[in-house]
This record gives sequence, C-alpha cells and structure tokens, in this order.
Amino acid sequence: MEAYKKRWRVKNLPTEQSAVLRKDLNIHPLICGILTDRVILDYPMAKAFFRPSWNDLHDPLLMKDMQQAVERIMQAVSTGEKILIY
Repeated sequence: MEAYKKRWRVKNLPTEQSAVLRKDLNIHPLICGILTDRVILDYPMAKAFFRPSWNDLHDPLLMKDMQQAVERIMQAVSTGEKILIY
C-alpha cells in the first residue's frame, strides 16, 4: 500500500498586508495569509490572538449547558468519581 500523501491547497496567495505582517512576526508567508484572512493585520493583533489576556477571552459560562457541566463535575469530584473530559 502506498503511503498517504497530503496535498495542501492554498486558498489565496499572500497579500501585501500579509507581507507586512511577515516582516513584523518573522513567520511563514502562508501563516501570515491565514492571519490576514482572519483580519489579524499587525503585531499587536497577532499577539492578542496567540497570547490572549483574560480580558480577551469569552466567559465560558455563556456556553450552552456549561453550568450543568460544572455542577456535574463538582458532584463527581465530591464523590470521588473518575472524570473523563474530551
């Protein structure tokens, strides 16, 4: 059986904006293209994306049924149950 070979398809070529980002971050042009597609256009935006502060993150309790999950985990901890999170 022949080994599986991945083939990457580049959505678009790096833009002028991604070239500026590449110069600031010193990372691969394709990664810069992905970042600019996400409207991450400069070093401070990239830093906030890769190393967010607590203020940049969403409140996890806004996720559906998160409060129920927290209560169930607390119950499992208090009764010594094993917990599997995936």
